[in-house]
Amino acid sequence: MQILDLNSTSLRGTLPSEYGSLSNLQYLYLTDTDVSGTLPSEYGDLSDMRYIELDNELKLGIKYHDDTTFARYSLEGNERIYGNVGNERIDGGAGDDTLSGRDGDDILYGGPGDDIIDGTHVNGHERNMGLDTLYGNEGADTFVLRSGAGHVTISDFDPGTDLIKLRSMDFDELEITKMGNSTQIAIDTKHLRTEWQVDGAPDDLLAILPGIEPGELTAGDFFR
Repeated sequence: MQILDLNSTSLRGTLPSEYGSLSNLQYLYLTDTDVSGTLPSEYGDLSDMRYIELDNELKLGIKYHDDTTFARYSLEGNERIYGNVGNERIDGGAGDDTLSGRDGDDILYGGPGDDIIDGTHVNGHERNMGLDTLYGNEGADTFVLRSGAGHVTISDFDPGTDLIKLRSMDFDELEITKMGNSTQIAIDTKHLRTEWQVDGAPDDLLAILPGIEPGELTAGDFFR
């Protein structure tokens, strides 16, 4: 079995560990269920896993012990992991992963590898208005920015190694300025479109990069 679709089923409680024996499983869908808890450790043996879609009550086993330390569990391949509504913590682990938190205030960890991390997901005409925190970790990572979809904090951007992908805008439409010990990336208000407003107010802030000076960023750090 390569696809396990449990969306909108009567499944409740914790996820059965027996599914971890499906060695050929590549796609796992778990939304609109009553499943909660964490993904069982047996799922770490699913080396072919490529895509996981989680409900907001099911986490990838990231357990926070306090504000600064945590134990992380994740799959170790090239995954596409999409959260759902709610405030989620998702860790891609090793490999070249694609992560999206979708709605809510999410924390996304790319892990080792060259990851694509999108904290500003758009589903049709619905925009994720959450305030996500993104960590690329090791590797040359790509962070996706969209206007009108909330802003993200890119906590460990490495100029010259990591990249920022711009959706529906160009580099010359940006304003890059210093904000305390951080750099903020915003879209110049004269370029804002009507659909990029929230409750009638401009939504121009795209990202905050802690520990980065504006002069460290160049056009080469961005692409369309």
